[in-house]
Amino acid sequence: MVKNKKSEKPRIAVIGLKGLPAYGGSARAGENMMYFLKDSFHFVVFNTDTHTSRKSGVYGGIEQIVFKRFFISRLNAMYYYFVSTFYCLFKGDFDVVHVFHVDAAFIVPMLRLRYRVVSGHRARPQFAAKWPYLVRQYFVFMEWLFFKMPADVVTSVSKPVAELFRDRTSREILFIPNGIVFDNEPLPEIAEKDYVLFASGRVIASKGVHVMLEALIKLNYRGRVLIIGNREHSPDYSRKLGKMARTLDVRLLISLRIKLF
Repeated sequence: MVKNKKSEKPRIAVIGLKGLPAYGGSARAGENMMYFLKDSFHFVVFNTDTHTSRKSGVYGGIEQIVFKRFFISRLNAMYYYFVSTFYCLFKGDFDVVHVFHVDAAFIVPMLRLRYRVVSGHRARPQFAAKWPYLVRQYFVFMEWLFFKMPADVVTSVSKPVAELFRDRTSREILFIPNGIVFDNEPLPEIAEKDYVLFASGRVIASKGVHVMLEALIKLNYRGRVLIIGNREHSPDYSRKLGKMARTLDVRLLISLRIKLF
């Protein structure tokens, strides 16, 4: 790898944030991270035009390389991981590569041929009901590979996950929780009082809003219930919540999407 000049900021390639501005929890966390560190590091984020309307360029101090989508939509994620990896290996000049998702564990050994790699465990998608059986088995294998052939630095946003796999990998698992961004603009006011609130970037089964609703129904709760989040990721689950909410006073709100850069 060609070393950067001392006057240049360290270059970090980011694979896994398929589009910026971000949507979804993982991409949002990565966007927040770069927002605070962009003055010290030169980030190069690999995107695909399925997840962003931007073209390749620099936006707010973050460089984005946008690949065209694969002609077979179901293979687009796999194509994205491969083309990002090949770019890093044969065209890129980076100090570190940050791989954001467990399902990309198979590219880590390839990237380590040339770079130091940071890899983050952000979710366990094999437990998400929306995926068919074979896809869930793929996620199980990728999680095994993630810890069996780890990156140089392994992180997790979940303390229970870090503890669960601590003895199953040769690396120390660094627990780095997600943060929250506060800006100078006032937060929108919710014209409600005396309510129970559930908020999530994506309203999906693994977040557990149905557990809360079940408990409120059993308690015969008669107050207001606010649910904030994007319900488009799992339509079947959203319909299930709609049926559960019929016996409660539920108000559904769409989560805010703050543009950082």
